[in-house]
Amino acid sequence: MHAVSDFMLEAAMNSSEAGSSRISIKAVLSEGYWNVTVADDGIWTLDEGSVTTKGERRGRALALLSESAESWHIEKGEGTVLSFRMADDGSMDDLYHALLPVFLREEEVEVIIGYGDGGAAFSTSGLKKMNAYPEGA
Repeated sequence: MHAVSDFMLEAAMNSSEAGSSRISIKAVLSEGYWNVTVADDGIWTLDEGSVTTKGERRGRALALLSESAESWHIEKGEGTVLSFRMADDGSMDDLYHALLPVFLREEEVEVIIGYGDGGAAFSTSGLKKMNAYPEGA
């Protein structure tokens, strides 16, 4: 079984590999399920049935997501939007560590975390302005 945070990070890293200049992650916990959406302005490069060029044992995230998620949907057009719903498995409990690899990318990243109707938004540029950017970034 794969964790909610694993799929969220994989989607964000795929966005980066697709040449995205902006990645948006929205994760909302509601009634024991995470509803996650990762959107970017990158270019989808694989056609249906194409083989990934990422190397052996890579490029299987969508197949694994279809096995693990309660539901998922992908929209391709001007960028890509991946949305999925998975039961809370505890992997998002420590959001700092779950999201750290996302903020270590060069691209501007906006992350919106919500619990029910409330939430908070974080961005790479906002963290830098507050001198709160992760060490080593």
